[in-house]
Amino acid sequence: MPRTTTLANVLAAALLVATAAAFVVIEALKLEKSPLGGTRVTKLFSPVCGCSTSRARITFRLRHNDRVTVSILNPSGAVVRTLARTKPLSKGSATFTWNGRNNSGRLVRDGLYEPFVDLAAAARSFDLPNEIQVDSTPPRLTIVSARPRVIRGKRDGRADKVRIRFRVNEPATTSLRVDGIRRLLLRGTPLAQKLDWNGRADGRLLVGRHRLVVVSRDLAGNVTRSRPIAVVVRAR
Repeated sequence: MPRTTTLANVLAAALLVATAAAFVVIEALKLEKSPLGGTRVTKLFSPVCGCSTSRARITFRLRHNDRVTVSILNPSGAVVRTLARTKPLSKGSATFTWNGRNNSGRLVRDGLYEPFVDLAAAARSFDLPNEIQVDSTPPRLTIVSARPRVIRGKRDGRADKVRIRFRVNEPATTSLRVDGIRRLLLRGTPLAQKLDWNGRADGRLLVGRHRLVVVSRDLAGNVTRSRPIAVVVRAR
């Protein structure tokens, strides 16, 4: 057999062996359980709302003890905040929070950010499942109309009602406050809707002058309030 043919056969056999070995390694990696699991990441929050959604939470479960670094990356892939660089962390659940600030303590711009986890002992890095959206901009609330401004009780025990029509530029939960007390809350997050108030609270007609304020809260927790709307309630 010519020498060139023998060399070709040897190379072909070596390639087959290498391919088979690589296949075995890949299949083994598929069967190996990930050192990181059970991830849960806040999708949307407002770092300035002063409410329960003012922090983003990052939770995951470690399968083994490891040294963990948790970072927040901007859309360009640069680290804007290192949340943690731990000593060996015990296996189990771990939670980290982000207040929307960078490593210098300044608020980041509104936008999408990526949580990133590095495990030193496992020599593995993970882009967590979803991005975090920072939204510190309140919704825009427009009062379309509010009338009548004078409503009256009637002999049948009922009263006229003031109807307030409004619009918001993004999904928001909207309520009506009368003299600082919430009297109505709309279900869902409509962009255009109306609020009707009949001048009553707990079944009692509130005779007198009142200040009505429409309040819209977006999904991130930012709040917008309308200017006060003066309404007079009369007994008859």
